[in-house]
Amino acid sequence: MRQNIKLLGRISLTMLSVGVGLAITSWMLMWWVGANELAGEGSLIAGDALLSLASLVALLVIIMSAPIVAGIVGVFEGLRESSIVKGLWVSIGCLMGTAVMIPVAAIVLGLATSGSGGPSALELVTITGLVGLASAFAGGLSSQMTD
Repeated sequence: MRQNIKLLGRISLTMLSVGVGLAITSWMLMWWVGANELAGEGSLIAGDALLSLASLVALLVIIMSAPIVAGIVGVFEGLRESSIVKGLWVSIGCLMGTAVMIPVAAIVLGLATSGSGGPSALELVTITGLVGLASAFAGGLSSQMTD
């Protein structure tokens, strides 16, 4: 049981660190857009609208990367040991990792854009759950494919 808890922690922390890295990169993108006045008066899109759109795109990239990260984690965990039970634990870990990765990234992005726009809390929980299921499937399946 102790090994399974360590596995869950390892997967969750891996996905959290990837999410934080992507969120920090997105935050730098927001700063760059604002600093270079890409949203100036002569541009096609107003400043706040461009920052909100860039924030939404960054969040979508983070959301789309969760199953990819889960698949990679699943491959490496499958190389360590591959069994049906281990695959189920990898799936649970990927679900937990996604449940941490996406909200933390959304909070960091919300801080970067001063809370303008973005999904509501209910929308964030819904998309996190759906992406979490896809990540659990990707991680568990890929851990079984490596044997």
